[in-house]
Amino acid sequence: MGRGTVNRQVQVGVETTPGTAVAASKVLPSMSMVITPLTRTKEIRTQGFKPATDVQNLGGLSQIALTGPLNYTEIIYPLNMIVLGVITTPAGGTLSRQHLFSPTAQGTDTSKTLTVQEGDATAATQAAGVFLANWGFVAADAGVDITGELRGRYPTAVSLTGSPTSVAQLPVNPREIDIYIDPTFGALGTTKVSDGLNVQYGLTDKQREKFVLNTSFASFSESIEVVPTQTFSFITEHNAQSRAIFAGIPSGSVQYMRMKATGPLIEGAINYLFQFDVPVKITATAQEDADGVWGYRYDCLPKYDSAFGNKMWEIKVINTITAL
Repeated sequence: MGRGTVNRQVQVGVETTPGTAVAASKVLPSMSMVITPLTRTKEIRTQGFKPATDVQNLGGLSQIALTGPLNYTEIIYPLNMIVLGVITTPAGGTLSRQHLFSPTAQGTDTSKTLTVQEGDATAATQAAGVFLANWGFVAADAGVDITGELRGRYPTAVSLTGSPTSVAQLPVNPREIDIYIDPTFGALGTTKVSDGLNVQYGLTDKQREKFVLNTSFASFSESIEVVPTQTFSFITEHNAQSRAIFAGIPSGSVQYMRMKATGPLIEGAINYLFQFDVPVKITATAQEDADGVWGYRYDCLPKYDSAFGNKMWEIKVINTITAL
């Protein structure tokens, strides 16, 4: 029998030492990761020749496309690849765990790397030292999804790690989403966007690969942090609330934004939660026809704000996972 695409699966393992492969013993059922090998080359064409006279291999890497629904459980894996989460037990909880992610505005962020395997029972490829370069989410009536790009060492041929365990999946439903906009950090979570239609965030170039002149490394040696690009926007019906937001743009005041997803009850008064907080300034607007609704899109630039502390943004996740 031939190899069917339907049988292609992905498994991951959390590395102890970045770049040192580990058993890929976990399955993330809601996340697709497609490994693509990339070879860096230099073409040489010397005088008098029309075709290239040589092509040098400068070392390669793995590019891994990440897609899937935003999930109350599996999301902690890519988030730990941005910055290491702090795990605590919420007040009044025993089964529940809070995972807090706060990448710094100034300073070095500690993060996790993965070993990623993709294949089937016949054969598989593996990328070690996998780090997160780009990540984002979009929430709309049609669904709540994440996208991203992971990068790792050049893939090698392996067999899939046997008997992996699946992380319980619990996707976020659009009916569980609220958007908030407030003028101060202390008030954040007070003013709900009454007719929100879309909210999205994007993070590009959080980390890049570092190639060095060292024969110990056929691929890159490690990842490094660089200056990232951030985007944030939301769409709302252009009602009285939207017109008030629009009227306040010339003042240039900072706005505190929150995207909050509240899931099923875990215990007591504690629910599954995904909460994204970020200070922004509105930089552009545009009218939007959102399935017949007269909407306005507000494009925002996430920014540092001293009242928020030394953070780019903050994500709070509550689920029942005690460790990666």
